[in-house]
Amino acid sequence: MDMMRRTVLAALALAVTPTLALAGCGGDDQPAVLRLSGPSGGAEAALARGGGEPADQMIAPWGGIVYEVAGDLPALGGTGRAYRLTGRVTAEDVARIARVLGVEGEVRTVDGGFEVGSYETRFLTVSTGGAPSFGFGDATASRAAVACAEPADVTDVDGTVADCPEPAPLTGLPSADEARSRALTLLEQAGAFVDGAETIVDRGPYGVFVSVIPRVGGIAVPDLSASVAFGEQAAVTSAYGWLARPEAADEYPLLDVPTAIELLRSGEAYGPMLAARSEGAATGDSLAVDGTPAPDAQVAGTDGATGAGEPGSPGTEPAVEPGSEPAVEPAPVPEPVPAPEPLVVRISGVERTLMFFADADGGMWLLPGYRFISEDGGWWPVLAVERRFIELAG
Repeated sequence: MDMMRRTVLAALALAVTPTLALAGCGGDDQPAVLRLSGPSGGAEAALARGGGEPADQMIAPWGGIVYEVAGDLPALGGTGRAYRLTGRVTAEDVARIARVLGVEGEVRTVDGGFEVGSYETRFLTVSTGGAPSFGFGDATASRAAVACAEPADVTDVDGTVADCPEPAPLTGLPSADEARSRALTLLEQAGAFVDGAETIVDRGPYGVFVSVIPRVGGIAVPDLSASVAFGEQAAVTSAYGWLARPEAADEYPLLDVPTAIELLRSGEAYGPMLAARSEGAATGDSLAVDGTPAPDAQVAGTDGATGAGEPGSPGTEPAVEPGSEPAVEPAPVPEPVPAPEPLVVRISGVERTLMFFADADGGMWLLPGYRFISEDGGWWPVLAVERRFIELAG
């Protein structure tokens, strides 16, 4: 995946974050109830994407998903703390970050934050809503050409065959250790949250990508990941980080792992919102499994009227005027489509995590969750807070 695209995808992660509102303070040593106001897209798609990345950004496969547990998993449960993300960014802060990243230009105020530089050269964007964050990119950085697929030659639109040689590897790339050290230093200087971070270095012939996963309360939080990419002559080509800081809030009783798996299977990984939306889904005219109209569907006639389709009823077999063309024969009924096979996900591990949620006032929270890990390395998150502390807002 293109490194700058990975940075942009990270910046878009909040666009798929469910929202919540806290129903006041908890009484009698009870934590406050979390009032979920419904997903903004991500919870509904919290179903499938493997390869070691969160599985909450892909639409569910047509055949559905079957979750199987491979081996024994720990019961977990107990309690977990929620955290509110706080932070305020000023124009002076943005100017400082721009200096760290080598971006020239005046700080401009835009909807949702600030900008510095030009998208045609080096640019910096800073989001100030909810949990502040920054993103940097260098449009002038050399980029490796995309290697040709088989066959090795590519045919142009005019029919000529153009050579497509293997792109040359970039020169001067930093070592894994150097990239890790430089990435952490840059992120700290920019003010990104990297406390207790684990670093993952992906080094190839066309660049080096460093992922930085911080810890909150001893728990690794991929949702707060930062990143830095390096290109030709070890130049920084992109960077992303969170400027917010977690502030401890209430501690909540947690579901055990078997219960969480059942919620994953029932589509309630993020709370009751998914089931509620499924039950309230609108239905309309449809085709039966064999491709014919459903029993309650109306059949439209050629004159625009509708009827039951019986001879002599309005809208069926209209009279043909003498000398006119005969009526066009109806299209044949398509062959029935076989039922698709479900995607089988074999869960082989589970870890505690913290998951992003936004409150009704635009504030951002980290709530206790479980990250189920499938045999192919995919992540399958489930909100672990006991459901008696969750309400679905109207």
